[in-house]
Amino acid sequence: MSKIVSFSIPAATGAGTVWIPVDATYTVLGFYVTPSTAPGGTSTVTVTSGTADLGAAAIGATDAAGTVTSATMSSTLATRKTIVSPTVPLKIVVDARSNSCAIFGTIKLDEFALQRD
Repeated sequence: MSKIVSFSIPAATGAGTVWIPVDATYTVLGFYVTPSTAPGGTSTVTVTSGTADLGAAAIGATDAAGTVTSATMSSTLATRKTIVSPTVPLKIVVDARSNSCAIFGTIKLDEFALQRD
């Protein structure tokens, strides 16, 4: 069963982090992000579980509000299969924003994804 989780990182300049707890054991299939306005500098949004960086999406400095950017997921099979569970929540980090910019996104989770590769 797949599940879509939405998130938002509040408008601000600089870095920002949000944590998302999940209700069961999943793996992350992918994610997408969109800014509320041009971030003013390249902003990278990273999704992490525990110490494993699962993927990153780079929002361009001049990307307008609503520009959708898909993540590049880890190319390492073991990393792609990192478990996200109720005891190890997802960590979403945006590294920098020169303009006050909110980041919105969706993450696709799959509880059967361990068998996909």
